Amino acid sequence: MALLTPLLTLLTDPMGLLTGRRWLAVLAVLATCMTVDAAREVGSLGSLDVAAVEHPDTRATAVVATVSNTSVWHISPYLATMSIVYSWARDAMYNNGSIAAWAKRNKFGTTRYPAGEASYYDWENPSGMMGKSTLDPAWKGPPAPETEWMSFEEYLNLCTEAGMRPTIGVNYNCKANFWVNETDSIARAVRQIKFAVSKGHSGAIWYIGNEDRADKYAKRVAAHARALKAVDPTITVLWNDNGADGKSLKEFLAVAGDAVDGCEFHGKWPYGGTPKLPPFNLTQWMEEVPLIEHKSRQTWREKIANLRAMAHTLGRPNLFFANNEYGLGKGSALVGFTRFTKSLVVMEFAMEMYIAGYDSAAFWDNGDGMGFPSPPPSDSHTGHFLVDSSAHFRFNPVHFGLELLAQSANHTMLVMKTTEQRVHGFAAWAGDKLLVYLINKLAGPAQVSVDIAGLSGAEACSAATAGVDSVVDTADHWGTLASAPLACASKESSAAVHCRCNVTLAPLTFNLVSLTWGG
Repeated sequence: MALLTPLLTLLTDPMGLLTGRRWLAVLAVLATCMTVDAAREVGSLGSLDVAAVEHPDTRATAVVATVSNTSVWHISPYLATMSIVYSWARDAMYNNGSIAAWAKRNKFGTTRYPAGEASYYDWENPSGMMGKSTLDPAWKGPPAPETEWMSFEEYLNLCTEAGMRPTIGVNYNCKANFWVNETDSIARAVRQIKFAVSKGHSGAIWYIGNEDRADKYAKRVAAHARALKAVDPTITVLWNDNGADGKSLKEFLAVAGDAVDGCEFHGKWPYGGTPKLPPFNLTQWMEEVPLIEHKSRQTWREKIANLRAMAHTLGRPNLFFANNEYGLGKGSALVGFTRFTKSLVVMEFAMEMYIAGYDSAAFWDNGDGMGFPSPPPSDSHTGHFLVDSSAHFRFNPVHFGLELLAQSANHTMLVMKTTEQRVHGFAAWAGDKLLVYLINKLAGPAQVSVDIAGLSGAEACSAATAGVDSVVDTADHWGTLASAPLACASKESSAAVHCRCNVTLAPLTFNLVSLTWGG
């Protein structure tokens, strides 16, 4: 059996601080500086007239994607992750078991619950409605019907069914309203973790609060974290800080210390919330590589690299970093996108989390908010989420890309470069399989030569079974997955045996080229 032989790159620095996986993540920023600057130029044209680019270049482009046998790091198993806003998780969406089965089939590592509502919900007595809490002294009820939301027990049962490690939210300050004193708040959190452990879920990931200025309340966060760890020392505890940077990381840890194990934050494309920024159109997205978080004007690769560097400086090199609400901004922030191209943006966003080396990334959200008590505005979120409740909970096309990416989770990232920045991706070695991910953001086809270096033996290429899976658009924009075999040929050089696979990628597609040995 012919195999690739990934060679772990051993990197050290004079101070002995930046080594291995984390250091390589930092170096990734330096390697993409010119690309980032170019992307910023395009990204700054928020008011670009669509008519100015109505005649895109649809000519074929020749591209070479070079995959080396150098391993970069071990890809986290928690990059294949779901998000569950509990008040959007209707029985009609989950009771047939299709989502649990989908997560299990694709080996998803975790799912985040109750998503953003962790900041204010009462797990023992939920309101079942977004923005509403039974802990609020102004609460008068009644709660939403139980069929319209997912209880904590139902969530744990879903994790058991799908074989996932839970990621569980804890309310510690009631969205900074402090409806409950600290002693009672900690007691409620302790009851919550004891319940999770009783259901067989020790060692879970726990996150404390959600977008509630944790940077101002580090002492209170730490008190909750220590109480949780007193019940189950095997857990991982995160705090939330959407504006996390080196300075805020240092300040928070100076107070919280080792009570916490990592930080989570959120971000959308082109931006989340309602900043004073114009909408972005399809052409702008096609030109932007890598993707930028436009509120802070940094790429997701820069954000994680800067945080990793500070973590090393602080002597906490293994801090856990997660973008646990990535996805699309409000509908008004995107102009000229279809259901399919919205999904394509999310596929690329998810891929950025793999490329940058995040520890976890949760696509926001499984549900779309349609249902009790009333649907959102018509322009807001159509096609933005995993399922579309108005289409009988049909999966949006993003699911194809998430399934393909999940094949690389918990495996080995390899070095890959392409000669065209708008045809980019990454490669991974998964047992007896090489996975090469490529998104084509061009308006025309990309004629790609995938050049794989360092195979063990001249017969390696011919011994592989090669194919390509492509997420392509359809007339109704629900998309489909098209698969085809590939013919690859050996290309020997003085340095090593190479394998070249030629494939034509249709415009605006997400693709996985795979070579399998031994079965």
